[in-house]
Amino acid sequence: MFKNMNVFNFFHDKRGSITVELCLVTLFFVLLFFILSTTAQYINTKGRFDSIAYSLSSVLRERTVLYAGQPLLTEAQADQLVRVASELFRDNHMDFNKPGAALVLESLYFEDDPQSPGTNQTQIQNAQTFVRPLSSAQGTPSCSPAESLRAIVERIERTEKRSFSVKKKGRGINHEWIPFYRVTICMPPPDFNLSVFPSHFLPEIKSSSPMMLAR
Repeated sequence: MFKNMNVFNFFHDKRGSITVELCLVTLFFVLLFFILSTTAQYINTKGRFDSIAYSLSSVLRERTVLYAGQPLLTEAQADQLVRVASELFRDNHMDFNKPGAALVLESLYFEDDPQSPGTNQTQIQNAQTFVRPLSSAQGTPSCSPAESLRAIVERIERTEKRSFSVKKKGRGINHEWIPFYRVTICMPPPDFNLSVFPSHFLPEIKSSSPMMLAR
């Protein structure tokens, strides 16, 4: 059988090449479809988390209406916001009871810079961070924002060479300088439909709200 086989003819025989090429091209497009489907579902899920983080920070900033004008966050307020987050996840039909799922609440407070009295120069007086698990099946979560609220403000102040703070003007906040607040959600990626990647191969979803001024 192999005596009459010519090596040159074997590699240059074009019969069946169209079928092979069609299979390879089809496989490529099927794989591309699944990759694009996974990417689209990931981006859509991230957007939904961003929306929930924004809603939670909007609650957190309402210091006058909801918290009697008290600027400091408390343990009780953090626990209350976790319950609000749970309801928002349920309303959006999103599974949040997963190991690693957590909520991070940040606040930043300013005071007059003692080295520049009588000016609008400020310094950071206090920074608070509360980390709360969203899952009932875990201990202390390890969630942290990509960049902390304090680090963002300090970086902006170094870049713009000015205080990044806002003085109170008739607001109901019991603080001379208006505090900043931010909410971050950490969530393991869900199991997507039509995905070629197991969920543990996908990056963790981190959604941080914009910095919000208290009001």
